[in-house]
Amino acid sequence: MSYARSHRLTLGETVSVAKTRSDLVARVPGPATRRSLEAVLLDVALASPDIRVPARDNIYNCGDHDESIYFLVRGMVKSMAWSRGGKRCMLAIHSGGEFFGEVGLLGTPRPDTAIAMKPSVVRRIPKARLIASLRGGDVFDDFSLRLIARIAEKQTVIINMATMKCENRLAVTLLELARQMGTRDARGLVMECITHEDLGLMVGTTRSRIGFFLKTFRDTGLVDLNGDGTMVIHERRMLAYTQED
Repeated sequence: MSYARSHRLTLGETVSVAKTRSDLVARVPGPATRRSLEAVLLDVALASPDIRVPARDNIYNCGDHDESIYFLVRGMVKSMAWSRGGKRCMLAIHSGGEFFGEVGLLGTPRPDTAIAMKPSVVRRIPKARLIASLRGGDVFDDFSLRLIARIAEKQTVIINMATMKCENRLAVTLLELARQMGTRDARGLVMECITHEDLGLMVGTTRSRIGFFLKTFRDTGLVDLNGDGTMVIHERRMLAYTQED
């Protein structure tokens, strides 16, 4: 089943939109000689209907022929893949303001399943509408570079899985998630806790080892585990840790 809607983008300065769309906040660059890619994408997202997705519902499924891209208005979505033997792997976690599901634009069966981790609102943007808007906005090249950057991110994940020790992979994953969906305060980067199971699927290990590594990170001052369902990532310390051999 396919869902979709929109809330904010994550680049540039905040721009308010109409009252009827008061839950949608976009961050786009300031004035330029031509409209930014983010502004064009925001317009396309606004033209698509809001669809609410309950927690644990699928947004799209592996094998779907769905030539669309999705925009997450609010909530949290994970991208999951399965091996032929049934082994699970989590490819990414998306938070409000992100586009996801770009592989669908290729017109091939989707290799992953997108699942709402909590009640979410998304927007589905068909390929034809997206391409027409990008051409009209003279930002098609920018969008192509954006897709290439996303591919490069996936390659980095594969390299990390093949070359890093498990605890270092967890450190890199926590740091990236905190920068992506966390907020900064005097303590560091604060983000919602991700379940040990989901972290294990991202890192490629068991829940029990994730728990052991998190305890070690806490004891060595890399993270603080709060009682309110959040954790604090001490960015500089964690970055230094990820760069250790």
